[in-house]
Amino acid sequence: MDSLRIVVLFTAALLGFGQPASGQSWPARPVRIVVPFPPGGSTDIVARYIATHLTETLKSQFLIENRGGAGGNIGADAVAKAAQDGYTFLFGTTGPLVSAKYMNTKLPFDPQKDFVPVVLVAEVPIAIIANAKLQTDSLRGLLDSARGKPGQMGYATPGPATTGHIGGEWLKKLAGVDITHVPYRGSGPATTDLVANHVPIAIDSLVSYMPYIRSRELKVLAVATRERYRGLPEVPTAHEQGVDMEISLWFAIVAPAGTPRDIVTRLNREVDAYVKQASFSRQLEPLAAQPMGGSVEDAQRYLAAEAARWKKMIESTGITMD
Repeated sequence: MDSLRIVVLFTAALLGFGQPASGQSWPARPVRIVVPFPPGGSTDIVARYIATHLTETLKSQFLIENRGGAGGNIGADAVAKAAQDGYTFLFGTTGPLVSAKYMNTKLPFDPQKDFVPVVLVAEVPIAIIANAKLQTDSLRGLLDSARGKPGQMGYATPGPATTGHIGGEWLKKLAGVDITHVPYRGSGPATTDLVANHVPIAIDSLVSYMPYIRSRELKVLAVATRERYRGLPEVPTAHEQGVDMEISLWFAIVAPAGTPRDIVTRLNREVDAYVKQASFSRQLEPLAAQPMGGSVEDAQRYLAAEAARWKKMIESTGITMD
């Protein structure tokens, strides 16, 4: 072999080391999954279930990196600017992947342009939860009562600009009622005051309230998902009660835009298979969550539809984080 050809082949081999891995060879080294919230919360817990499964099935380490702050936007921004090589992913939620764009004009990334959806993981319903002593057991009854006392009924949420806050203001628009936002510093304090009947209702995800729902100290008037929540099949949706309200928290894995398609497809296939297992559903039960799954295309369609839905809700309610 002549010397020129040796140089060409050697150079090509060196260049090959710098190329992104293909779906066949990936993962060749540890993969980082960024959780944009502190350890211990529901997002972190579900992400660790996924990482543990992937480490076992793909025989390579999938490492959780918690990068909290700014409602998930700091961690999301880091992933948006990460290498597009299939070794960094975001375990994102409704906030940084959809709603933040419409509430924060200074957001340093664009979730629709800077990420490629990989797979939907799970959904946590937003619900209208009431103290057990409230006279009505339905959303319709609640709204009728609120119409008779404009501005007098308060609704608790985990804080300003949270999903519960947006849901409450959206409910006001849809139903034509005047209820007053009562923000708390998290779901825990809101739950405590709801159980003590210091506030009649809360609009929030279900997880903190479930023990009191089980003990009948609280009751759920409606869930705001399109389908009934499997953990409370007897509770009707808002839509069934005449209010076209659809809002939830969800978890999805996304990658920096430009990540090789075959890697995205492979990760989707692995996670989707796990999400469909009965064992994963059981793991989600304490978090009041239910599995999602589906193809890459399903994730793309869902996130696009959610972006349109949240844009409408936020622009209509005027809620901002600026």
